Amino acid sequence: MMTLKMFPVIAVISLLASCASTKEPNSPRAHTSLSSQGCRASQVNIIGQTASETTLKRAQEQAGADKLRVMQPDRMYTTDYDPTRLSVRVNANNNIQDVYCG
Repeated sequence: MMTLKMFPVIAVISLLASCASTKEPNSPRAHTSLSSQGCRASQVNIIGQTASETTLKRAQEQAGADKLRVMQPDRMYTTDYDPTRLSVRVNANNNIQDVYCG
């Protein structure tokens, strides 16, 4: 009998606990290593160039990105959004096609 009376209380506590606010690991606010402006792909002008190590390093520095990801054709990549990462998409000839943050 006591167990049945406790069920509504336990149910309410469980519902309230599930509404608690937590920061997701990939949330923009969870990253503290970013500069105040974060990754700025608009500062990078390398489309059409060959994706050499020097060019990619310079692009990462210009964008203020903590990480760099080069995305080659016919390969699979995660779709997670990382505001600290500069993503560079290249074609089969290793020429840069697109640059964006995420």
